[in-house]
Parts: sequence; C-alpha cells; structure tokens
Amino acid sequence: MAALTEVRHREQFLERPLPSSDDSERAILGAILLDNSLITQAVEQLKPADFYSPLNRRIFGAMISLFESCRGAS
Repeated sequence: MAALTEVRHREQFLERPLPSSDDSERAILGAILLDNSLITQAVEQLKPADFYSPLNRRIFGAMISLFESCRGAS
C-alpha cells in the first residue's frame, strides 16, 4: 500500500509544470538586444531548451544563429 502511495506521489510531482519566469526570460533577451556582446556569456550558460516559453526559445535560437553566422564570417 505504501508503494502505491509513493508511485502516485511521484506521478503527481512529475505532472506539475516546471518553475518558469517569463519576465526573466524577456530580461535576458532584452539585455542581449541592448548589448550584443552579452550573447557570448548567454551562450556559455544557456541553450534554447532552457527557455520555457516557445517564443522566447525561438528568439534565443535565432540570436545564437545570427551570432554564429557573424562569427564564422570574420
């Protein structure tokens, strides 16, 4: 019986959404827009999948693509 309760608790825990902050994601993207040099720090710490919002994920991915294309052209 205790094992069944533990399984239910684990399933409920896994069904909860992960914590996210749309404001924090937008602040990161906005900072990069204001200072393009910040993309190097962001790329070291983050990947597009780290963004919860699909739109923010796409924007960050596009920023990375632009950064890599400019870096490759140098």
